[in-house]
Amino acid sequence: MMIISILLLILLNLCSFGIPAFSKEETVEGCVIELSTLSSEILNKKPKQALYRITLKPSEKASFQKGKYIEILSKASVPHWIFGRRVKVKITFSGDEKVGSYWLNSLSVIEKEVCDF
Repeated sequence: MMIISILLLILLNLCSFGIPAFSKEETVEGCVIELSTLSSEILNKKPKQALYRITLKPSEKASFQKGKYIEILSKASVPHWIFGRRVKVKITFSGDEKVGSYWLNSLSVIEKEVCDF
């Protein structure tokens, strides 16, 4: 009986914690509709530093969150001239199901393609 009580207690304890999301890399094509520089303090991220945020509208053919915008963070500077351009990004999700962010791994501009707003 004691063993069953301990197992039940362990099971209840495991169920009360969130399961972290698996960090995986994805490639997404889309249009850069916003660029901004902000302090990591705004997003409650440490250490305090400048972060660069790209808001991407995924292309119609992208299977990634259709109809939603993706906010991507980067610690490295992002060139301002990519605004309004179609890009291909590799991103990684970091966090769990409650709190997480997409981080930029690589970015390439799709030549000669400008976005329609």
